[in-house]
Amino acid sequence: MAWRAQLSRNLKELRFLFCQTSPASAQTREFLHKSYKDLKTLNPKLPILIRECRGVEPQLWARYDLYLGHMVGTNVVAVIAFVLCEGSDIVTTTLSSWTMLKSTLSWSLQLRANVGVERCVNLDGLTEAQINNKLEELGKA
Repeated sequence: MAWRAQLSRNLKELRFLFCQTSPASAQTREFLHKSYKDLKTLNPKLPILIRECRGVEPQLWARYDLYLGHMVGTNVVAVIAFVLCEGSDIVTTTLSSWTMLKSTLSWSLQLRANVGVERCVNLDGLTEAQINNKLEELGKA
């Protein structure tokens, strides 16, 4: 399971949501009981959040960096930058003004830790092995 050590390269955060008592969350609780220490040891800087809430379906959320450089290509007509600064909205620009936007807003994007894209997997009914596979898929996305 060498992929586990690579999670922090692709992910910005992992978040597990589950019920403390429901049978639907039992496999998720067991997975975390067995795997949390290994995941955290291999990825010490990766936030692994555990959120317990009565009655919630078990879920795994993965947050990824939003790196605008990946969005710029020859077929791209517009670039959307999400800047979470006071008074800022969604900024849309054409490729011709990308350089100006990048230099103007790069400091904002670098300082904001909460910029990103999230994906969710419902863990209800999954076994520990299936949860492990879903985590691997999210880590490689």
